[in-house]
Amino acid sequence: MSYYNSFDRESSGISPLQTGFTTIPSQDQLEQLKAKIRMGVSKVELGFSGTGKSFGEKVSPEAYGIDERNDIRELAKLNKIELTTHAAITGPLSGLTQQGFQESARREVVDEIKRAIDFAADVVEGGPVVAHLGEFQRPIYAPEDDKFEAYENENKEAIISLVNKEDGSLVNLRKNMEFDLPLYVRDENNKFKIVDGLPKISEGGENNDKIKKYSWDELKELLPSENGKPVSDEDVAKFIYKNNIEEQISSIHYRLNIEQHNLDQNKKLLESKNPNIDEDSLKYEIERSIRAIASDRGQINKMERMKNQFESIEKYGVDKTARTIADLGMYALNKQKQIEKKRNVKLERPLYVAPENIFPEQFGGHPQELKKIVLEGRQKMENNLIKKEGLSRDMAKKLAQDHIKATFDIGHANIWKKYFKGNDEEFKKWFMDQIDDLKKNKIIGHVHISDNFGYHDEHIIPGQGNVPIKDALEKFKEDKDIDFIIEAGREGDQAWLKGLREVSNYPLSGISAPLPSDPWGITHNSYFGKTAPPYFIVGSYAQSFGERMSKDFTSWSETSFE
Repeated sequence: MSYYNSFDRESSGISPLQTGFTTIPSQDQLEQLKAKIRMGVSKVELGFSGTGKSFGEKVSPEAYGIDERNDIRELAKLNKIELTTHAAITGPLSGLTQQGFQESARREVVDEIKRAIDFAADVVEGGPVVAHLGEFQRPIYAPEDDKFEAYENENKEAIISLVNKEDGSLVNLRKNMEFDLPLYVRDENNKFKIVDGLPKISEGGENNDKIKKYSWDELKELLPSENGKPVSDEDVAKFIYKNNIEEQISSIHYRLNIEQHNLDQNKKLLESKNPNIDEDSLKYEIERSIRAIASDRGQINKMERMKNQFESIEKYGVDKTARTIADLGMYALNKQKQIEKKRNVKLERPLYVAPENIFPEQFGGHPQELKKIVLEGRQKMENNLIKKEGLSRDMAKKLAQDHIKATFDIGHANIWKKYFKGNDEEFKKWFMDQIDDLKKNKIIGHVHISDNFGYHDEHIIPGQGNVPIKDALEKFKEDKDIDFIIEAGREGDQAWLKGLREVSNYPLSGISAPLPSDPWGITHNSYFGKTAPPYFIVGSYAQSFGERMSKDFTSWSETSFE
């Protein structure tokens, strides 16, 4: 399909030779590879549907033994097929669970993706190992980018989450809540006057006059900024929780003072040797007070630590995700070294972990979030290489960039359309600007192609929805190192052939002239059990039809080709 001569019009889009196709993850990958070879696909993405121990259709990479891995590798090599790998869908790379962020959960995800990297090292000999991102919930709207909104007034009602850095637990506040707080002293700029990290409480008036009901936006206006930065929603949430903790500490201090007073009084009574007192009861009360005081002091110490232990979910979560990406990048680098040493060969493509943008509702779905995760992951890997292996900064930076690259899913990015507040042309401009930015920062190494109508990831055939696929791929046209994979959907294998019409605008040649309105029709009719007869038949197949079809090379009309 990449044949071209001077009679053909100039082509556009990406070459069919650059374009691959996905397997069905729940089926045997060796058989799937054979089927794709028969289709004429030049790139194939192998995938897996199972984590943990395989069962039924939930097959993991570890279910394939050495012989099967060798078979897949040799079959691909003989047929000049370039393979890529998609890890099974795991939990968030950040380790987030219903109980909060847990290191054990993060390690489970790392191990699952390592299994896919091991498989890729044995079978694929380089290229991406795709891993889905879906790190944590966060509002669709963002103060720095007001183009999107999940629902009307989301910016006033969204949930803001913080993380307790001590145990990874989450605390959530909704922005439309009101808060009963003390009346605080204000400075000359009409901001809260901060003393020892907390606003100073007004001492005037009656007790009831000291309590005020504050809205979220009021607090955002009244809190002084730090380092000249605007006050964020996370700053407001931290202030509210820090204030709540201070109130609890104050209550415990008050109770502690009472217990301490009772303890001192009971000790004096015991020392008085008064015959009218019950010494056993007094000793019991003294012991109880000592235990209560120790407990209260322990709670105060814990809460004092907690005051500064809250972090925004984005900062905390991205740090965890970037650590996972860095760990996997290091693992991919070391596996590549092992396989090159074992086979005494240099892999043509670096083996790399390829985090993929998923859905708008989860962090990592926005192109800028994808960029942030990749860059921070690379930075952590770079630092590890310098610290642990003594590499130069330049060499460490290159290796990190080679072994951590993003998978950009065009269809997933289009789902942002349902939350976009502008028109179609404005959305398309935003879409293209995001691609430009990712390319400029050298983020992308792998591209997934599917179509939808901007609501859900339906994986319809490229060109059948409203994803701006042609415009997007035009920006990648000269990127020879990027893998392009058409993802199968409801129409199965036809998605690849029909998708090529949208992805590749290369000219077609056929024995009979195709329709001007649909030049790909001649190709469609040659594939997948279409009802149109073949344009010619040859050899033994022709002879099987008897004397009428006995010629070795003939048309259905029996007209000689000579």
